[in-house]
Parts: sequence; C-alpha cells; structure tokens
Amino acid sequence: MRLPNNQRFRCESSTFVDRGFERRFLLIQNISGELTDAEVSAYGLVIRMMAHEVNNTTASTRSLLQSLIDTSDVDDASFRELATEYLPLVAERGESLNDFMRRFADVVRLPQPLLDSVDLAGLLERHAMLARPACEAAGIAVQLSLKPATVQADEALLSQVIVNALTNARESIGERGGTIAISCAGRRFEIADDGPGIDAATAEQLFTPFFSTKPTGQGIGLTLTRDILERHGAEYALETGDDGWTRLRVGFSGS
Repeated sequence: MRLPNNQRFRCESSTFVDRGFERRFLLIQNISGELTDAEVSAYGLVIRMMAHEVNNTTASTRSLLQSLIDTSDVDDASFRELATEYLPLVAERGESLNDFMRRFADVVRLPQPLLDSVDLAGLLERHAMLARPACEAAGIAVQLSLKPATVQADEALLSQVIVNALTNARESIGERGGTIAISCAGRRFEIADDGPGIDAATAEQLFTPFFSTKPTGQGIGLTLTRDILERHGAEYALETGDDGWTRLRVGFSGS
C-alpha cells in the first residue's frame, strides 16, 4: 500500500487458534526505507553502466568528428560544405547525450546532507524572486506567505527541491496563466499551484524513479526530490486537493 505521503507499507492478514477459536490479525510493516534503498541500488548500477559506455563512445567520436570538421586542406568543395554544415550538428548531439547522462548520474551521486540551520523563509523568498520573471512571462502570479522558519537541512540540496517544485508548478500551469502560492511556518513549507492537477493514474506513479508525464521528461526532478527529502528524514506529500490546487507539502522533524 502506498499512502499520499509516499510511505509504503506491507500489510498481511493471517489467523491463529486461541482456546478453540480462530483469531484474525493484521501485520503492518513500513517498508519505505528498504524499497527506496533497493531502487537506488538498482538504478544506480544501471546508470553507472550506461554512463561508462556513453562516455567511452562519445569521447572517441568527438575526436574523430573534430578531425572531419577541420577540412580546410581538403580539395573536395562539396565535402567541405557537407562537413561544415552537418558534422557540428552531430557533435552537438553527442554533447547533448553527455548532458543527458550527467543528469541521470546526478541522482546516483547525490551526497549525504550536511545539516546546518537554514532560514527557510529566506531561502523560499530568494528562489521565488529567481522564478518570478519566467512566471510573469507566462502570466503566472507568485504569492508569498512566509513566517519565520528555521530548519536543520543541507541548503544546497533543499534548494534543488524548491527549484524542482517551482519548475513543475510553472510547467503544470503552462501559458494559460495562473497562480503559484509559496508558504512556510515552523518547520514546514508548501508550494502550490492552480494548474490542471494530478489525475488518479498519475498520482499512483508519483515519486516512482524516472516516471514522467512530459513527452520529453526524464522523471529526474521528483526522483531527486524524494531522495533528498528522505535523506533529511522529512515528511512530504504531493497531491491535488478538492479545491483543485496541487500542493507539495514538506515537514522537517525537530532540531
């Protein structure tokens, strides 16, 4: 069973006989941690293998392509023209493939958080300011309701969570215009948007490694978000409420 906060439980039902009567009992076990560890181990191995092969291939092809691009001493004018026009595009696609693999590798290389006191309200305000120009260009208003809040966290890693959440909210709303609301109090914060929301089928797959509903999405954002928050021991949930707003809620335990 998966709960809205991404906690996963194994539930078993069985019976025993007590003084001639059959008694039924339920065994409920939280297996979130062991499932996450198994997932990270599995996709980490696959990504490392992929990165090794991709890097080996692109390193050699990049050198060969550069040799072909430099055709100033070749007499064949048509070849020089083709090389100048097309080979840089091939080299560029190779670099894009490297970037693609680096983003996957970032998930595997995620460091353990270095905890320190973080001004949560200030951090949210700074990222809201950075996100505001792109939001305003899409007709999206950014609303803040920030109360003093301090948490024990790794500021760099927490920034990734906030940036991912703001990006997802902006992309969910799209160009139709809407509102992103950012709030915090105590050791909790929330990033909400009034976009189209998350349907039931998608909700079942949220935080599944590399799941994405975007045509060109890699599903890295929510995978990173999940891993970062769980390494902080934080509670989190992403869901669309009855009012149509989609909210990422995050809560940190006491210092």
